[in-house]
Amino acid sequence: MSMIENSPINKKKKKPEIFTNVFFDFETNTNEGKHKPYLCCCYFKMNGKEYREKFFGYDCGKKLLDFIPDKSMLIAHNASYDYRFIIKYFDRICNEISKGNRLVCGDAVYNSKKIKVKDSYALITMKLKDFNKNLKLYLIGYN
Repeated sequence: MSMIENSPINKKKKKPEIFTNVFFDFETNTNEGKHKPYLCCCYFKMNGKEYREKFFGYDCGKKLLDFIPDKSMLIAHNASYDYRFIIKYFDRICNEISKGNRLVCGDAVYNSKKIKVKDSYALITMKLKDFNKNLKLYLIGYN
């Protein structure tokens, strides 16, 4: 083998995979002293179409994972909290990165779907309720 064949110049670059950003959030019931999810909402755009879905019941995390497309980037504000309601459904988890006890990001597989999970709080450390005021975001019907 020549030196040229092993050089980084001749190695084919792997094309980066494109993931669909899926914003999600869980609501929970704490009546029994334990956080149990009863609602999961998600929003994403794909191929020019907007998807807004609500999933109800204690298995709403599984319903979310069944619904989202392959190669989804799940993004939640304080993903450490929301992640706990979907982690049990993953077939495989890899590349999980935490800072202290907070999840920053991770990769997983669910029913052959590639999934990434990211925490927006790792980038913007303010409460969601303060986004509109501090970032001057105004949505019709949410002011």
